[in-house]
Amino acid sequence: MSKIKAAIACKNPDTIQYVYGTERLELLKGLTDLNPVMMTEKNAADGSFADTEVIFSSWGMPGLTGEQLEKLPALKAVFYAAGTTDYFKGPFLKKGILVSSAWKANAIPVAEFTFAQIILSLKNYFTVSAAVKATKQWYGQNVGRGTYGATVALIGAGAISKRVQEMLKSVDVNVIVIPSRAENRTISLEEAFRTAQIVSNHLPDRDDNVGVFHAGLFESMPENAVFINTGRGRQVREDDLIAVLKKRPDLSALLDVTYPEPPVPGSELYTMPNIHLSPHIAGSMNDEVKRMADVEIEEFKRYRDGLPLENLVLQRIVTVGSIDVHTTLDALAIGGRSVPYLCNSTLLLGDGEELVALLTLDNQDIGHALTIASGLQILRIEHSNTINGEGVGVEVGSNVLDGCLPDTVGVLHQVNGSLHLKCAASGLHLLYGAETTRYLYLTSLRSTQAYGNCCTINLRRYHGGCHLTK
Repeated sequence: MSKIKAAIACKNPDTIQYVYGTERLELLKGLTDLNPVMMTEKNAADGSFADTEVIFSSWGMPGLTGEQLEKLPALKAVFYAAGTTDYFKGPFLKKGILVSSAWKANAIPVAEFTFAQIILSLKNYFTVSAAVKATKQWYGQNVGRGTYGATVALIGAGAISKRVQEMLKSVDVNVIVIPSRAENRTISLEEAFRTAQIVSNHLPDRDDNVGVFHAGLFESMPENAVFINTGRGRQVREDDLIAVLKKRPDLSALLDVTYPEPPVPGSELYTMPNIHLSPHIAGSMNDEVKRMADVEIEEFKRYRDGLPLENLVLQRIVTVGSIDVHTTLDALAIGGRSVPYLCNSTLLLGDGEELVALLTLDNQDIGHALTIASGLQILRIEHSNTINGEGVGVEVGSNVLDGCLPDTVGVLHQVNGSLHLKCAASGLHLLYGAETTRYLYLTSLRSTQAYGNCCTINLRRYHGGCHLTK
């Protein structure tokens, strides 16, 4: 069996050596037919990579245009051994090229870093340590309360926050979580700052989160409280933070990120005794970056073996709500992450924006159903790895079409397996037989009308699958 043709793409060869290392690069040579030339923005379209099926990369992935991707007709997937893909993913996803990111692996060291800071902060370690050295006084320092019964507020409910929540179960603290979207909060940001001994920021890097941490919040913090920021510096009004911590020397701030980064020369962030800086080290560093390479190499093996991918990236999807682990839907990739067993959640799909997702089915003897809200348009469905070949049936109203959908709905590529699509008052109803289906790709779903500023899709359990309704 021939090996999959692969290439490494990066602006800086040193980055690839740093992340993958010699051992993993040799492993890739064994696993794939690896092009000896590194792909860059300059040579991507020169014909050298026309037969490349997969790309391995990391920080410094070339930002290829749609025109350049036309010169890569065999390209099907990118395995990105790093976190955010926002700076390059758009043209790839529009071409239907899968993008996998090691963002979950990068969340691990951030969560570990945060957890350590929380435990030390509850002893007021950073302030006490600095005071002992400054005053040379061993006794009488302002020691913190410790973990028992303390309240820790995690601002944001993403992957890092979830991992920190799990780690905090090992200690006797009360954890409150404040989702990034105000409409999903049961506790306000104001109450979190007013009641928690530790406030740790894990908000996503969105424009609506810029400057959300202001003087009023910092002023309301209880005695000896600590603010931890491993999120983004621009989310904090640093002038406010400095002003409040001058007036409140009992408060502390642990900042792994600032804005700008590094702080400008002469910034009081450098000199204030109750502000402690680290140079953006919470994420993967040194040996930790190898974990990201390992994750994407394993992801490639799943791709090679025809298995569902676990770290797929989407165009632009926001998730809110809860996750129910009891549905039989294996995976739905959302917002840069592949969420297993997703149910009872909400996706916000802006007018004209696309959802690119992988829907994975078990081989079970029950059917699965997917209802798509009115105002949404299926653009493409692909199917693979069937157990046996059955006829294709697409039902639109009373008409049954074989192998395609009408123009008003989109195009269904020829598939093997039982598949039905039916228009109903509530929207489009997609039925497919799990008995003959290994998995299918719902590769594009577009909003054609807005509900306010977005179209909302709710997922809930439905006959062993998921039910999407407006």
